[in-house]
Amino acid sequence: VRFTLNLGGLSLLLWGCVFCLQSLDLRVSRRLVNLPYVIWTLAYNCSTLFLFTLLEIVLHFIAPLAKGGEVSAWRGEGRRQCEVLSDAINRNQLFLFLISNLLTGLVNLT
Repeated sequence: VRFTLNLGGLSLLLWGCVFCLQSLDLRVSRRLVNLPYVIWTLAYNCSTLFLFTLLEIVLHFIAPLAKGGEVSAWRGEGRRQCEVLSDAINRNQLFLFLISNLLTGLVNLT
């Protein structure tokens, strides 16, 4: 849980840096790979990881209740944080790959 909170704080800090750099008229440019682009990439990826770990925490407490069981204690920090999500992604890799390719094609058509 501490890791998730730290990741959320880092995400907010990085997004704040992106907006500060844009207010200084430094635009995000993928072609130039400038500082705003690097910070934007870090902010985006940290936000994605934060949402995945937050979803893992929510699923940890909801899944046993849906099965009619009791909620167990939270796993220690040394164990995998995204166990449920990573298992779900591992079981559906081909489907996720195909959907992501279709969505990429849809974006390229627009």
